[in-house]
Amino acid sequence: MKIFQSLARTPTEELVELARVAEDLGFAGVSLSDHLVRPVSISSSYPYSADGLMAAAPETHYPDVWVAAAAIAQATTRLNVLSSVYILPARDPFTAAKALATAAVLSGDRVMIGVGLGWMREEFELTGQAFEGRGARTDEMLTLIEKLLRPGPVEHQGRFYTVPPLHMAPTPRRVPPILVGGHSEAALRRAARHDGWIGVNYPRAEVPARVAQVLAARAAAGERASEYPFEVALAINEPLDRETIEHLAEVGVTLLIHPPAPLDPTRRDLAARRRHLEALARIGLATTIS
Repeated sequence: MKIFQSLARTPTEELVELARVAEDLGFAGVSLSDHLVRPVSISSSYPYSADGLMAAAPETHYPDVWVAAAAIAQATTRLNVLSSVYILPARDPFTAAKALATAAVLSGDRVMIGVGLGWMREEFELTGQAFEGRGARTDEMLTLIEKLLRPGPVEHQGRFYTVPPLHMAPTPRRVPPILVGGHSEAALRRAARHDGWIGVNYPRAEVPARVAQVLAARAAAGERASEYPFEVALAINEPLDRETIEHLAEVGVTLLIHPPAPLDPTRRDLAARRRHLEALARIGLATTIS
């Protein structure tokens, strides 16, 4: 099982330095979260909390995922960067594909795209993308983006997008692995058709059943053309010990994401965040479990 550290809610000016620290400590990768904007007034309900409210403060930094990934990759040598999760249908597929391809090239194929459908209707309204039907549109976007990230002329005729023959460059040596977030049946089916699933905010007791559900969806999807093993990624929002992590690996979790450092996101306290990562490494929670 690979161990990643979430750098969500980290002040942007600290990202590169903390990524270097994570690599030095033995983490396999880091994850970055995504929002384009944060309206002052939000009527949409956040689906991953009991009260429907986001835990992050309104002033929390959400740097562009792929710009940040390219910067991190230039400052590290082996660290992977995962978007957890990139709100794909809030964008158009061409802008998303261009940014992802550029980051993939500059990182030497060390980016992983975790996608989500998004929950904040206000964000979609501001970007001019339809909130309704975003699941079906995301499916087509992923198909189109995979085409755009391969060399040669691309054309596409679909329900939402009609693309005449065209070239997009640069393209990476290979399409990055695509992981899908969400816990609905539709989300699990979507994940099963790609390279993995990302889950968040599950009590530890629920993890074995949820992983079994994901793996069943993967088995039902049948053969898939991919050079990547299927990932079952889990973002845990509570402290963990080595025994629990080993149990998660045994039940089928292949990629574990430690939560962000539990600090006030408005504070600029790089030293404290560094100490948090170092503490995880000291108790053996940063290294890969084979």
